[in-house]
Amino acid sequence: ISTVSGKLLYAIGCISLIEETVKALPFLILLVLFKEPDDSYDYLFYMCMSALTFSFIENCIYFNSIHNFGVYNGRALFSTIAHLYSSSMIGYGFMYAKYHKSARFRWLYIIVFFIGGVLFHGLYDFFLFTNITILFYLGYFMSIVVWVVLLNNSLNNSQYFSYKFENRHQSIQFVIGINLVVVMLIEYVLNALGNGYAPANIRLLNQIMIYGVVISFFVSRLAKYDLVKGYWRSITFSSYQSDRYYFHKFNVVAYIGNFFLFNRINPRNYVDYKILFTDPKEHYHKTSIYRHIDQELHGEIVDRMVMMKPVFGNPKKFLGDPQWFVVKLSKPIDWAFNSEYLVFKFINSFDEISKENAKQVIVYSPKSVDNLQSPEHKIEEYEFIGVAGVLWM
Repeated sequence: ISTVSGKLLYAIGCISLIEETVKALPFLILLVLFKEPDDSYDYLFYMCMSALTFSFIENCIYFNSIHNFGVYNGRALFSTIAHLYSSSMIGYGFMYAKYHKSARFRWLYIIVFFIGGVLFHGLYDFFLFTNITILFYLGYFMSIVVWVVLLNNSLNNSQYFSYKFENRHQSIQFVIGINLVVVMLIEYVLNALGNGYAPANIRLLNQIMIYGVVISFFVSRLAKYDLVKGYWRSITFSSYQSDRYYFHKFNVVAYIGNFFLFNRINPRNYVDYKILFTDPKEHYHKTSIYRHIDQELHGEIVDRMVMMKPVFGNPKKFLGDPQWFVVKLSKPIDWAFNSEYLVFKFINSFDEISKENAKQVIVYSPKSVDNLQSPEHKIEEYEFIGVAGVLWM
């Protein structure tokens, strides 16, 4: 096939569509005959297991036919991960259709995510066939970002949800990183034995510069999950930027940069942290929580919550804000509506709890104990108490 359009159609219709269908068959058998999976995370897990098996067989065929030591690392780092991601998209479509409460046309989500997985796989192969390196790497990095969001949503909506998930995935992060480095070293040894140490050394240096960046990005992103029970994180696309001359201006660089910035997961898994509320900075003193309360406030973060806020200009539409924390106070207070619990949110969305520097937060009190047990939390059901600093004790 010599034409660009022919290569694209071949990559999508003759390779991607067939391979994704084959990888989905074991999952569909489990789903129909054995009524598995039974949890949101299982949908991605079983699809990834099928993808790994397919990738293992495919890699064995490549290694046996090509006899090129240089493909080992590329197959492990790129091809296998691409198989995992494309299959995860298909599994995510089934999961979203079953667990998302607002999913009306459930079969439509399954079809859309299946097409998405097929298109990604097809474009991945197409960029390889045509040697469009920039788009190949860009697509790979963007797929990792999206994949982490899909995994995060499956964890947030698992019936076995636990804030302890974070600790488990940090250990997995270390293991994956070590394994990918080991594959690189094995390829180096095989190259050195087969082709001599001089070309092997040159190839290793090139791989460290390229694959080292890819491995660092992949491993650092893979284990960063922001755990909020029941929350569905969306993928954000923005192609606009602000500057001194134009309020909105289209820019490709801004589009790509915004994609990685807005979809970056900033883990705030602070449940079980013991914290102290301090006086806020000087310009917040007029709204300090201590203007009404004369006792030191400290306690433990016991949960996170999604606060529903009306959209500006459309009060009937609400958007969920997952950056709220529930604190159980060590000593009840008399002033607040609820004497035992407070909720807070960082004023600066990029702030993190620290032991040295107090971060500024807005503090609310639930107007009723029942508000904390409600499946949906609306801002009007909470009373603003003031601003404070927060320190990790």
